[in-house]
Amino acid sequence: MSPASDVYSLGRILQHYLLGKEFVEFNGKPVKENFRNLNINSKVIDALFKMTEEENSKRYKSVNEAVSALESKTSLAVGKNSREGITSHWDS
Repeated sequence: MSPASDVYSLGRILQHYLLGKEFVEFNGKPVKENFRNLNINSKVIDALFKMTEEENSKRYKSVNEAVSALESKTSLAVGKNSREGITSHWDS
């Protein structure tokens, strides 16, 4: 386990949360069209897919970085106290 696996897991959870149980997968991953059909901002879609890149080096370096990226791409914000609640044991 590593920060990269935490980022991947969070990305998959968010994808599942947004799409629900029924969505089209290609090679075991949701396809971007699923999100576009729900009118999800393309920058948010890109961030979610960056979180679930196969290669660790292509993902965000930490959960905090991923959350910050999502915040910058949406009008929704996670408060500082809330963000502290999602930091992993890898963030020190």
